[in-house]
Amino acid sequence: MNNTKTPARYRVGIDTGGTFTDFVSIDEESGTLTITKTSSTPQNPIDGVVNSIDESTITNETDAVSQLIHGTTVTTNALIERTGAEIGYITTDGFTDVPFIQRINRKDHYDLRWDKPEPLVERKNCHGITERVNYKGEVLEPLDEAGLRETVRELSEQGIDTYAVIFLFSYVNPEHEQRTQEIIFDENPDATVSLSHQVYSKWREYERASTTLADSYLKPDMQSYIDEFEHRMDDRDITNTAIMKSNGGVMFPDAARQNPVHTITSGPAGGVVSARYFGSSFGFDDMVSIDMGGTSCDLSILTDGEQNYTTNFELEFGLPINVPMIDIATIGAGGGSIAWIDEGGLLNVGPRSAGAQPGPACYGRGGTNPAVTDAHLVLGRLNPDFFLGGKLDLDEEAAYKTLEELGDKIEMSAEEAAASVLQITNNNMYNALSAELVERGHDPQQFAMVSFGGAGPLHAAELARKSGISNIVVPVHPGVASATGLVMADGRVDYEQTMAMRSDQYDLEQIENLFESLTRRAITDLEQEGFDGETDVTMAMGMRYLGQNYEIEVPVGFDEVTEQNLTELFDWFHQRHEHLYGFQNTDEVIEIISFKATAQQPRQSPPLEELPERDSTAKETREVYFEETGNVVTDIYDRDELGQNAVADGPAIIEDTDATTVVPPSATFETDTYGNILIELEDDR
Repeated sequence: MNNTKTPARYRVGIDTGGTFTDFVSIDEESGTLTITKTSSTPQNPIDGVVNSIDESTITNETDAVSQLIHGTTVTTNALIERTGAEIGYITTDGFTDVPFIQRINRKDHYDLRWDKPEPLVERKNCHGITERVNYKGEVLEPLDEAGLRETVRELSEQGIDTYAVIFLFSYVNPEHEQRTQEIIFDENPDATVSLSHQVYSKWREYERASTTLADSYLKPDMQSYIDEFEHRMDDRDITNTAIMKSNGGVMFPDAARQNPVHTITSGPAGGVVSARYFGSSFGFDDMVSIDMGGTSCDLSILTDGEQNYTTNFELEFGLPINVPMIDIATIGAGGGSIAWIDEGGLLNVGPRSAGAQPGPACYGRGGTNPAVTDAHLVLGRLNPDFFLGGKLDLDEEAAYKTLEELGDKIEMSAEEAAASVLQITNNNMYNALSAELVERGHDPQQFAMVSFGGAGPLHAAELARKSGISNIVVPVHPGVASATGLVMADGRVDYEQTMAMRSDQYDLEQIENLFESLTRRAITDLEQEGFDGETDVTMAMGMRYLGQNYEIEVPVGFDEVTEQNLTELFDWFHQRHEHLYGFQNTDEVIEIISFKATAQQPRQSPPLEELPERDSTAKETREVYFEETGNVVTDIYDRDELGQNAVADGPAIIEDTDATTVVPPSATFETDTYGNILIELEDDR
């Protein structure tokens, strides 16, 4: 432990990925940004976090950290791998089968072999309790406290001390859920409890049950993780820590202990925050965020300079987890994605990944399966002596051998197989991107791409060309951009609650009181998470036409609820409906389904260090494969030697300590004051 206290000056972000753990430190005085990239440690992710600190340039100045923000995958991994807690499910008598009945929709309509996914609770641990509250919040049948105590004792005897409580209409009147928690703690003081009215206070019983089960499932693991995280940070004199939330905000570790379900997309959310910052620095408002790491690729759409949000997340088809989060789509395409031949003899790439251990064959850690990184190395796109700035020497022979073996199976050379691997990977990402853009009614030509992650800049240009996008932003240190986004994250809390009304039957006072209650809760939570400055509050309503199944979120642009304001809001709903679905029906009754308040406290992003101007001279040339031209002699640039306002034509390879950027022959690139790169593709449409 350090004996001399240094003035706090470093804001730190650490993002744990499937393959690497990324460390970013920004000196709040000078704007200097330093990075470290270490291998992740899946068996104990905290080891990777600590290793990244110990290998960083501030390892001897950790007491000078003003705040450390962590993006974690512990909840994501627990859900995917099904390693969470055994849950006791307590619900209204007669509704214990809700998690198993699920919905009637099917993943594939004609697949007779498809089975519904298993919920996060075992049927033997589901118990119904006599109680009933109606949709108005009126108690029709009191809580059977004696029966509840007997149930809790029975579950405790089975070794269960994690509970999910979901009663009908508890989001209107939570009295029975609150009393149930008191009884559980009375019978089992060491229990952890998730109450549905706190986790997801909206209607649709299955979605509320599934989300509450997920929160309960994750709590013990998250509490243990946070305990170790704080202990090991304390050992390094780092006392002000926070955890990234899925909605792009941050929260204190205590809040993460109690609300683990809000960290499911913790790391990817930091990437989208970073994309907004760097894309807007070039004047772009509509952006596509592409975060491609070693295991997966995260796609997100930003419009009008802001992230888009959703509560429609599924662990797998049919298992919803409905909490506020940045709208991110994930596909199994990363640098470690494995190429394989299916039963029909066709080449596929992903979603299975080589991960950090053993990694691609070229890592020299015993991996034998051909991966995307191996393909880049064989095609000359990666420098075997400068991967991760020279920290990891790549084995060219191993990469060539594994792709040669792959090529033999489909009558291709190693080079042809490598090119095919990259083409299939790009096509997979293109299909996912088209679903995000075109199928939502966006014109790709109006968007810029912000590409980052360890593998993102390798694929960005070819993916943008396929998608019809002309401008690509590659941030400074793109391989750790998600970690950079962590130190730029705002404080944000979202609260939403169901209260059903109609455009011909509503109560102005009730609407006013509900908005006041939601706003007060959101601001209070924000203050408890360490934000005590001026807070921006926005409100919205979820509306739909009478008889429809799903609602549209309509922003509320007024402070006072009046007849005139509601009439204008209904008119805006009609226009929004027509924009989304091509029609409006002004004669139809509108249902108001939910009310939402968001409290946000913007964080001032630390200034980055301005770079000097330098000659943009290539350090060497080598033969590199491009999809549009094949092999061509290419200029190789060291990104650390590119100053501000550097301009050069493709083809080019720009090597950085954390990522490599590919600039195709028919493109140019330039740098801004801080070294961020803008690639402009030739418009050949």
